[in-house]
Amino acid sequence: MHALSSLNLAIDTGEAVAFVGPSGSGKTTALKLITGSVRPSRGQVLLYSQDLSSHSPGELRRLRSRIGFIHQELCLLPHLRVWQNILVGRLGRHSLPASIRNMIRPPRKILEEIHHILSRVGIGEKIFQRTHHLSGGQQQRVAIARALFQKPRILLADEPVASVDPARAQNTVELLTQISREQGLTLCMSLHNLDLARNFFQRLIGLRMGRIVFDQPASTIERSQWENLYQLNSPQRPPDVP
Repeated sequence: MHALSSLNLAIDTGEAVAFVGPSGSGKTTALKLITGSVRPSRGQVLLYSQDLSSHSPGELRRLRSRIGFIHQELCLLPHLRVWQNILVGRLGRHSLPASIRNMIRPPRKILEEIHHILSRVGIGEKIFQRTHHLSGGQQQRVAIARALFQKPRILLADEPVASVDPARAQNTVELLTQISREQGLTLCMSLHNLDLARNFFQRLIGLRMGRIVFDQPASTIERSQWENLYQLNSPQRPPDVP
């Protein structure tokens, strides 16, 4: 059984898309295909008209430096200070000596840039605090700031509101969609919350058992489609196309 099968879609530059569906439907795998960290066993993944499978490891590393990925687990280093966690977002662009130097004695210009991004996500005053002293919602914003510090062209978010309360979840999704519009970023987000997906995204891609169930404007999706997407007693999965 494949994590994804017969996936055929195109996402335009600057477009905001939400992947929705139950756990295990393939949402995270779809995001990882975009970064090249997961390679398809069949077919192609094209990024800016280039086949990711043709890239060398070095080329993929440079490509990923322009893709901001907000993980569900956040992947922060808890005992580092906030600014150090954010600086990690650009380590792939510098030599090892330069990276170590910046992590110990960052140039003032870099700290000012980090503070500006932190202020944009609402926690500018936390720049010098150790990350494990922050609340869960604040740590989430550090992860968002780290992705933005990369100056990405593409922003990917894997269930970024899975562990926060409803008010914080709405605020976070609103923030990410707003920043993406302001900066002209391509935004792909996986979500369980259908209301958030409908309220903040024009295009929704419904995944179930590794296949696309629907790919259409949020305003045109019927209630029956939502119910079928999350039904517990699902029909047997069709065989993968050879």
